[in-house]
Amino acid sequence: MKEPGRFPPRPATPEPKGVLIGELTDHLREECPAAFAGVAWAADGVLEVFSTGDERLAALVAAFAPKARPLFRMRVVPGATNGLKDLEQLHEQVKAERADIERHGVTVLSWGVDILGNRLRIGVRGISPEKVAYLGARYGRTRIRVVEAQMYR
Repeated sequence: MKEPGRFPPRPATPEPKGVLIGELTDHLREECPAAFAGVAWAADGVLEVFSTGDERLAALVAAFAPKARPLFRMRVVPGATNGLKDLEQLHEQVKAERADIERHGVTVLSWGVDILGNRLRIGVRGISPEKVAYLGARYGRTRIRVVEAQMYR
């Protein structure tokens, strides 16, 4: 029974931009998994689609543009070193190997994909050149960025 003055909850209505962006990213993940490096809003309001430089990805974005144009514009930004799929797999690898990393004296407090930096960002306690070198050798210097992290209190 409905309480006076209370409205029953409604399911969330998907925001049209979000639906289109989800459709675009799903399509690019499927068709160009090595080339697709993520999306982000630019300061000028354009959705930037990051790419490792595959022309097929640029063609797919161009084909999708008329569908998105009423709501937003897009541009392809080539030059990414790492595809998003690779960074997401690396994220899971770090998660699985965290205990082993700590046995080597590196306390990993956080890790996550940095779309704009095109790296897996790894937050460690007590950053040092030795820890950065160890993680770089283990995962590839062009795939990670090591930063100082702190525990929450």
